[in-house]
Order: sequence, then C-alpha cells, then structure tokens
Amino acid sequence: MRKWLITLTVLAVLAGAGVWAVEHHLSTVRERDRREALATGRAYLAAWNAARYADMGALTADDPDAGSSYQNLATRLKSTSLHVSERAVSSDGKRLSFHVIAQLQGLGPLEWDGELHLTKTSRGERVAFTSGTVFPGLRNGQVLSRSTPVVTRGDIEDRRGLVIRTASADLAANVLGRANSPQTGLERLYDARLTGTSGGIVQVVERGSGQVVRVVKTFPPTRPHPVRTTLDLHLQAAAENALRNVPGRAALVVLDSSTGEIRAVADRPVAGLPAAFRSEAPGSTFKVLVALAALQHGYTPSSPVQCPAQLTKGGKTFTNDESLPTAMTFAQAFARSCNTAFLNVADTFPKGTLRALAPTFGFEREPLLSTGAEGGTVPPPAGTSEAYADVIGQGRVEASPLLMASVAAAVASGQWQRPHFDATTPVAADTVALPARPLPALRQMMSDVVTYGTAATAGLPAGTRGKTGTAQYGTTLPLKSHAWFIGYRGPLAFCVYVETGQSGGRTAAPIAAAFLRAT
Repeated sequence: MRKWLITLTVLAVLAGAGVWAVEHHLSTVRERDRREALATGRAYLAAWNAARYADMGALTADDPDAGSSYQNLATRLKSTSLHVSERAVSSDGKRLSFHVIAQLQGLGPLEWDGELHLTKTSRGERVAFTSGTVFPGLRNGQVLSRSTPVVTRGDIEDRRGLVIRTASADLAANVLGRANSPQTGLERLYDARLTGTSGGIVQVVERGSGQVVRVVKTFPPTRPHPVRTTLDLHLQAAAENALRNVPGRAALVVLDSSTGEIRAVADRPVAGLPAAFRSEAPGSTFKVLVALAALQHGYTPSSPVQCPAQLTKGGKTFTNDESLPTAMTFAQAFARSCNTAFLNVADTFPKGTLRALAPTFGFEREPLLSTGAEGGTVPPPAGTSEAYADVIGQGRVEASPLLMASVAAAVASGQWQRPHFDATTPVAADTVALPARPLPALRQMMSDVVTYGTAATAGLPAGTRGKTGTAQYGTTLPLKSHAWFIGYRGPLAFCVYVETGQSGGRTAAPIAAAFLRAT
C-alpha cells in the first residue's frame, strides 16, 4: 500500500511540472507576440509620421499598397505637416491607439484619434489594414474631401491709413515685397496679420458620386487685418521726386529722429537690390563718429589742428578733396572735411576707440531690419594703413544709407534707436544712449557744415545740420566716388546716397535740399 502511495505522489508531481512547463511556454509565446505586435504597430506609426508610405504597406497583413491610402489622404487634405503620436497600448499589444494632428494648407489643424489592430500572420505580427485605420469611420469607397478657401488679404498702410501698394511703386517693390509665394519684405513679415480666408470644411464623401456622407470639421472664416506702418506717403513722394533725375543707383532714407520710425525709403532704380539697404564705404559721414570720440578725448570745437595737403600714414599717402588752409580749428576741419586733420586727431585716441564706439551708433547689429536690410560694420583693420583709411570712412568700414540715417537721428535725439516700420509694436528695447556731454558741440559742428562748410552751396533750408561724405571706389583711374549726405532738420533725420557722384556736397546735399524744401 505504501508503495502505491509513493508512486501516485511521484506521478502527481510530474503531472504538475508538465502543466507548469506548458503554461510557462504559453506565457513566453504570448509575451513574445505582444512585444512583436507592439514593435510592428510602433514601426507603422513611425513610418506614417515620416511619410514612408511603402514601409507602411510592408507592415500590413495583406495589403502591400496600404501606404497609398495614407498618401492620398495627405494629398486630398493638402496637409503641410502631419504628426502621429501613440496614445495607449492594450495589455496584449494587439491594439494601439494614436492621435493625429494634420495642418491643412489655408485652413488650420485637423485632429483625430484612431486605433491599430495587430494580427498574427505567417510573417509575424502585422497591421490589420482597413479604411477605418486611415481615418476613423471611413468605409471602403469613401474618401475625405476638403474645400479650398478663398484667401483675402489686408492692406499695408502708411501712418495715416493710406494704402501704400497703390501709391508707391518704389515702396511696393523694395519694402512691401511680394504677397504671393515666395513672400518677401513686409508682406512676409506680417503675413499672419494680413491673411484672411473664407473658411472651409472637411467631409467624408462617396468616391464615385461625391455624395456627402458626413461633415468632419468646419473651419470658420478668418478676417484679414491691415498693417499700419510708420511710413508717410507725403514724405515718400518728396523723397522719390528728389531722386527723380539721378541717372544711376541712389537712395534717400528718412527717419523720425525721436523714435527711429522709418518715414520714407526711396530707391533708384525701383527694380533690383535696394540701395537703401545695402552697405558701402560711408566716406566722411563716418567722421561724425570720429568727431564724437575726439570731443570725448579732450578736443573742443576751437582746438587747433593741422590740415596738411597730404599726409603719409602706415605707408599710404592721404590727401584732401580740395585745397584747405594748413592751420584751422577742429570745428573748421569737420566743416571743411579735412582728411589729414582727422588722421592726426585719431592718432591721439587709445587703440580700438572707434571699434568700441561704433555699436553705440548701430554698427555691428546685423541685420538692421527684420526684413533683412544690411546695417554697418567696423571690422578689425588688416594693417596700419587700413586703420587710418577707416578713420575717413574708406578702409573696411561699411554702412547702409538706412544705418547712416539712424546715425544722424542719434545725434539729433541723443540716443541711437533701431529703425523700424511697425507703428503698433516698435522696437523700444534696442536703444543706446550717446554720451551727453559732447553732443551740443557735435550738433553745432554739423550746423557749420551747412552754413560755411562742404554743404554750404547746396541750398539747404535754415536749421539743417549734416555731414557730407565722398568715398572713392573701383580700380580704374580716375576713381569714381560714392556721394553721401546725412543730417537732420526738425523732427526728421535723413541720408542721401548716390552711387556715382562728384562729391557729397555737390551731388548728395542738393538732393537733400530738394527733399527738405518739399516737406
């Protein structure tokens, strides 16, 4: 009897071990299947996210062309982007819920939730593809359809509410830019505010008949908003008229001295790269910065300076544009634009003075506008002669007419402010205070330029302060010259630039005079 009991016990133990082994095996298989199903489902969603439609077909149970359904969905919806994210996984890994956000061109976002079902095949776990896998509730023979909204667009206006595009071909081409694709200029910068639509719908329709099965989402219309700028069409017309007879490239930029708001930007020719936003050697208009540095380092307007006819510095011989007295005051050297006097003055500065001062006047702040206009640079000189050339605005110093207008505005107001077009959100934070002590003297010296200096014969109205500039360029003798004149009068600061002219006093300053007389 005892032997029988032992035998039965052994058999029970063996039977229990067998059941455990079977259950363990089944559990291992289930876990392996779960992991495989989960990996397949996630790979499917990742392929959809990356628009790898062929990969999606390879992961289905029996539909290798399934990916084309997703591709057609994106095409029909005109989606500009699509993001698929996993939401939840069932305990057996056979069901994956997900969320989709598709950005529809001209309409906005369309979101939906879906679910993948995984099934065991001879090739392993695969997605059981149906039309409902593409979009919930979609049946065979049904597709998604969307309407194309009518796009409306707001106007870009001047500071008084006048429509700019119909009033100035110059501003339309060089400042406003294109409203279509690709957008440029202010049209691109303010696109979100300017664009409106008539709204639209996304719906499920029968493929053959086009019959509407259901509306998925209705997109409400959006109202376009006009953009009010700081431009002034009256001043713009005066600026364009002042440049009318200039044969080559030229620009006239006008700013509000106290705010940095851009009032006018006139360019010749109208087509092409705007001269107002392109940097060139500023010539003697750069002496405004040098003069401020000198007034900070012990010079006064009455300080005596030497103005030799020629001067060799760093192995390069510098001359003046006209015959000048050898001895004069610092104010006279500024008014008559004596190059050699300024080279001697700059010799008394600590090394690096002008490069350190330049950002106070907006240099080294690229781009100067959010629409991409160039500003100005004062790079490290390549040698001693170049360092001296920088003093008179030749060397490697460059500035755009837009920046040089802001230099004149800075002297007038006492602080440099980044120029801007937007009347509703001006850039108030980007300002730099100029040293206050030397400003009265500098302003008087800029007045001297107009009363008895290089701009005295230009016909500028009373109260105008400025600085002429002549910058030689090219390699063919005789060298050609850029002609500059910067200044301010009343609330307006300005810069005139002419690519090829006689000099700042003879070419650029009379253009400024014509503009100021018309305002």
